[in-house]
Amino acid sequence: MFSAIKRHPREVLIVIGTRMGENGFAYFYPVFIMAYLVTGLGLPKSTALWGVIIASATQLISMPIYGMLSDKIGRKPVYIGGTILSMLWLVPFFMIVGTGSVLAIILGFIVGLGIAYPAMITPQASWYAELFDTDFRLSGFAFSRELGSILAGGVAPFICTALYSWSGHWWPIVVYMCILGVITLLALAMGPETVNKNIES
Repeated sequence: MFSAIKRHPREVLIVIGTRMGENGFAYFYPVFIMAYLVTGLGLPKSTALWGVIIASATQLISMPIYGMLSDKIGRKPVYIGGTILSMLWLVPFFMIVGTGSVLAIILGFIVGLGIAYPAMITPQASWYAELFDTDFRLSGFAFSRELGSILAGGVAPFICTALYSWSGHWWPIVVYMCILGVITLLALAMGPETVNKNIES
């Protein structure tokens, strides 16, 4: 682990940075938003649950498409597109769930969790593996990815809940999630495109 950090410090920081937005959104929808709909808006638990279930089923279609796209045009463009779309969808999503309409809420989950988010997670494993050379691929990949999980998704629901309790509105949550997204975009800008890299070397 320490050898990987010493040999690939830039790559470790890139992985941690790119995990901030992806893993933040991974916990945003199925954890915080489910609680927000039930506790904050007083909607039935089944509404939030169906939104997550249908959005997760949508991923079965979107992920293979993003995988093929990342092999064709590159890991970074797909990851960047997913990050930007996830950020842009925040305000419309909160406005949609505020209507209380079950169909609208499910559609909001489909776009956010089923279409936008998968564009970040799908090229991630390939890109991370391609960032490190063979001697440090496992340790560098695993350490930096899981550390990013702790710093992003591990605390995101708690921070979102605290922001909502403090403000009584979802705008601070949008700002927080966009900060995570900007960190991811900056980290993506630091990293090379690796789609044509020979990972056996």
